[in-house]
Amino acid sequence: MKKFLFSVLALASFVAMAEKKPNGDEKVKYLDATVKSGDLTVISEGAYANDAFIKTKVRFENKNDYFVVVDPSQSYFYAGGAKIFAKEKELIISPNGKKANTFDVKGKNLNGQAVSLIIDGLKKTGNEKMIAFPEIVASIKRKESFKGIDLTITDLDYSKDFKLTMKIKVTNVDNDIVILNPSVIEINEGGNTLNNIRKRTSSWMIKKGESESVTLLFQATSEGSEKKMVWNDALVTAALLPMEPVEIILGTSEQVLKDYRPYLVPAPPKKEEPVVAAVNDKSRAKEKEVKKKEPKAKPVKEEKKAEQKDEPVLAKEEKNNKDKRSEIASEGDMAELHAADVDFSKGGKFYALLVGCSDYTDPSISDLGGLPVTDAEALATCLKKNYTFEEQNVQVLKSPTRRELVIALDEMSKKVTPDDNVLIFYAGHGHYEDDNDIGYWLPKDAEVSNSANWLYNDQLVAAMRKIKSLHTLLISDACFSGSIFKNRSISLVGANDVIKKKYQLPSRKAITSGTLKTVPNKSVFIKYLLDRLEKNKDKYYSSATLFQAIETPVGNNSSSLPQFGVIQNVGDEGGDFIFIRK
Repeated sequence: MKKFLFSVLALASFVAMAEKKPNGDEKVKYLDATVKSGDLTVISEGAYANDAFIKTKVRFENKNDYFVVVDPSQSYFYAGGAKIFAKEKELIISPNGKKANTFDVKGKNLNGQAVSLIIDGLKKTGNEKMIAFPEIVASIKRKESFKGIDLTITDLDYSKDFKLTMKIKVTNVDNDIVILNPSVIEINEGGNTLNNIRKRTSSWMIKKGESESVTLLFQATSEGSEKKMVWNDALVTAALLPMEPVEIILGTSEQVLKDYRPYLVPAPPKKEEPVVAAVNDKSRAKEKEVKKKEPKAKPVKEEKKAEQKDEPVLAKEEKNNKDKRSEIASEGDMAELHAADVDFSKGGKFYALLVGCSDYTDPSISDLGGLPVTDAEALATCLKKNYTFEEQNVQVLKSPTRRELVIALDEMSKKVTPDDNVLIFYAGHGHYEDDNDIGYWLPKDAEVSNSANWLYNDQLVAAMRKIKSLHTLLISDACFSGSIFKNRSISLVGANDVIKKKYQLPSRKAITSGTLKTVPNKSVFIKYLLDRLEKNKDKYYSSATLFQAIETPVGNNSSSLPQFGVIQNVGDEGGDFIFIRK
C-alpha cells in the first residue's frame, strides 16, 4: 500500500512539473538568419536566449571595394520592448574581407519567440584622395612626414643574395583615415624598378592617432647602390561615411518570423474613422456620417495660370530633360533613361592606349610572331574608322618595355579630363599566381628569373587611379584574373535601356580574355572583339553589350571563358564605357 501511494504521489508530482512553464534558465534557440545590405552580408548563427541574456555569433562578409567599420556599442537587441546595447570591440572589415564577432547582452525577459538585432553605427570609407608621398632614400633608417602622415623606416637588412628586407611604420597623425596598400610600393635602384616581393593583397585602414607596421622585401642588385622608395598610390586618405543600419530578425520558427513586424519598419498610419452621429427617427434610430472638414485649397492667381498656359510645350520639355540630366536617377528610374535624352556632343574626348607585346628580350619567353602588335593596330583602325576616336588620340605601343608602358600610362593621366573616356588594350604574354591571386602583364624586357620588370595588377590599378576620366575600359587579351575585379561578372540585364544612366556615372570596367598561363599566337578573343565592333550598327554601344556579344562565341571556340567586371578601388560608380559610332 505504501509503495502504491508513493507511486501515485510521484506520478502526480511529475505531471505537475510537466504542466509548469519553463523557468528563466530555459534556453530558446533561434533560426540562423542572413541579411544583405548592398554588397554587405550579415549572418547570425547559433543564436539563443534565456530570461537573462541573448547570445549569437555574427559574421560580416564585405564584397565592396571600401572598408566597413562596425561599432557594436551602437548596436542593440530590441527585445521585450527595450533596447539592450552590446559592448563588443569595434570591427574593421576590409574590401572583399570577412570578420566575425559574438554579440552577447544581458537583461530581463529576453527569451521571447522573436527579437531584433539592430547593427547600427555602420560606417564606410569614402572621399578617397591619393597622397603623393615624396620619394625618400631607402638605404638608411629615417623618418619622414607629409600631409599628416609619419613614415618611419625602422629596420633594414640585406641577405647574402642582396634581398633587402625593410620594415616601415606608418602613423596617421592628422587624417580621419589613411589606407595603406603596401603591395604597390616600389624601389628605384639606379633607374631600375624593384617590386615588393612580399605581396599583401589586402590593405590596411589606419585611424587617426594609430600606426601600422609592415615588412617589405625587394631583390636588389647590390647593397651599396642608391635606392629610393616610390609610393605610387600606397597611401590614400579617406573619410568615414555613415551607412544605413541593418536589422536581423531572430525567430524560433518560420511562422514566428512571418508574423513578426521588423523594429525598423514604421507602423502603418492609422486610418481615421468617420465620426458617427445618431439621428432620432420615429421608426428607428438612423446613423449619419459626419465628415471632417478639409481645408479648402487656395485659389491659384490668374496671372500664374496665364503664365503656365502661355509657356511653350517644347520649353517645358527641354526644362524637364535638363532637370533629368542633372540628377542621379534611382534604379527604379533607370528604365526611363535612354540615349535619346543625352547630349553626347558635349561630352569629352575618346582616348585609346593600345599595347601589343610580341617580341621579348628573354629567350625563355616565346615570341608571339608579331600577332599581338597586329591585333593592336587592327583595333586602332577599327576605332578610328567606326567610332569617335580621333587619330591624334589613339596611341599604339609595339612591344614596349615596362618603363615605356608606365610612362605612357602616366602621360595619359596628365592629358585626360574628367569628361574624357579612355580605352586601354593589352595583348601579349601574361602570368597568373594562383596562390597570391595576382595577375601580371609581361612587357618586352620581362625576365622569367625575376619579376622586376613584370607589371602586376595592383600597379596597373595604381596607374589607372591617376587617370581622372569619366569612363575607363580595360581590355586584356592575356592572363589578368584575380584582384583586378570587384567580382568576376556583373549584371548585364537591360544594358541597352540605360545608356543615359551608364554614361552619366563614372565607370572603371575590365574585359579579359580569361586565359590562364599563356596566350595562343592567334587569339580567338581579339577575332570576335574586332568582329563585333565592326558589325555593330547601334549608335551607342556599351562595353556590357560588347561583352555579351563576345562571351558565347569565345567560350565555344576556345578553352577560355572571358570575364567582365568592375576594377577595384579606382572610382567606379555603376556607369559604363559607351562606344559612339560616327
